[in-house]
Amino acid sequence: MQASKDRCSVAILIAAGLTLSLAGGCMVGPEYHPPQTPAPAAWAGVARTPDGKTTVATAQSARLAQWWRQFNDPMLNELIDEGIGANLDLKLAEARLRQARAVSGIARGGLWPSVTATGGYERQHIAGVTPDNKSVGFYQSGL
Repeated sequence: MQASKDRCSVAILIAAGLTLSLAGGCMVGPEYHPPQTPAPAAWAGVARTPDGKTTVATAQSARLAQWWRQFNDPMLNELIDEGIGANLDLKLAEARLRQARAVSGIARGGLWPSVTATGGYERQHIAGVTPDNKSVGFYQSGL
């Protein structure tokens, strides 16, 4: 019984010692000052367009999208172009993006007014209905 009490007290002493040593390692000296990290006053990301949109569609690709070209390494450019051309995941993502844009365009198309028009003409000749036995024309139009 005494041996189990001794083991328990040794385990408690070890745990307390580890806790104190770990807690002491987290302390900093009295001369510590946190580093000053300069932050911009405003977000310097995507500029807003005059109509309030955050992105602008352009015919040119973004410079950031081809950052590796700054290294002026023709072999690197060739390897990346080959990788992009053979990447089926990118082609699938592009196809899904085009599909989503098409579905969005179809959905927005229902929000605009539409105009329909119909018209018709029918000519019948019924014997004995008119006094002079002539054909009768029926006109129909509508919007």
